[in-house]
Amino acid sequence: MADFYQKQDIDFKTKNFKNEYMLLDTIIGEGSSGFIYTCKSIKENKIYALKCLEDDEMSVAEIHFLQKCRDKEHLISLKDVFYNKGFLQEQSEGEKYFYLVMEIMDGNLQEKTLQGITESTAAYLAREVALGLLELHGLGIIHRDIKLENVLYKNTTLEDGQSHIQVMLVDFGLAVEERNKPTDPIYTVYYGAPEIIALDTELNPELVYSTPYDHRVDIWSFGVLVYMLLSKLQPPFNDVTESLTGHVDFPEPTWSNISDDARNLICHILQSGPEKRPSLEEILVHPWFNILQ
Repeated sequence: MADFYQKQDIDFKTKNFKNEYMLLDTIIGEGSSGFIYTCKSIKENKIYALKCLEDDEMSVAEIHFLQKCRDKEHLISLKDVFYNKGFLQEQSEGEKYFYLVMEIMDGNLQEKTLQGITESTAAYLAREVALGLLELHGLGIIHRDIKLENVLYKNTTLEDGQSHIQVMLVDFGLAVEERNKPTDPIYTVYYGAPEIIALDTELNPELVYSTPYDHRVDIWSFGVLVYMLLSKLQPPFNDVTESLTGHVDFPEPTWSNISDDARNLICHILQSGPEKRPSLEEILVHPWFNILQ
């Protein structure tokens, strides 16, 4: 069951976006709804990310979730929402769109993994993602699209001069409220939990009854994310059939220098039965994270 909201369920400005922000030429990414631009606050002289969404129920739902997640340390910060006529080159003239002004980050975890990371850095990033999921699930929200591309990072410097990597979950376009007991088979290839894949009628045409799933689908996706952080983006399963079994291999030489604790955590999480998976609280006290001490 999808979540649908009305415009009155969200906060937005109808004043002209260009009265408060200057659109910059730089494109920093591409989402399911189009490019992610940069813009500058005229008042603050500060750079932000700008995401545009079409005027439809899915966009309203995404904005609803983003605004519900405000002021959380590991969930992307939404500064402003405008509802204006289209002014980007790829937009239809005369149509109205939502313009989302958000904190700008340095990149996503897929890009960072490609740059090369140590096991210790992977553990740090994984812990921050788990903390973000803890915040999100605490609000009763299932993300449903946890993957490396949907986790952003920013390199910052603390007051004591130490370097710090800030991590935030983004893209709530597929999010759903857990209380609505979702049954729609929405997932990303390689990251989909077995209980969601089982609801896909293309793969299971004889499906008669759809069993609702819960936040534990995000925990499965988190397990896949950890595996891919450590395997230089190699997924733990080659196809859907393999993921349904929950059997995980750690081929050499990729895994030759990765600790047994990391493998243990991944196997502990990637259990085909959701009731067998650890909670986020249990994950966060796993011995693997002792590597950070």
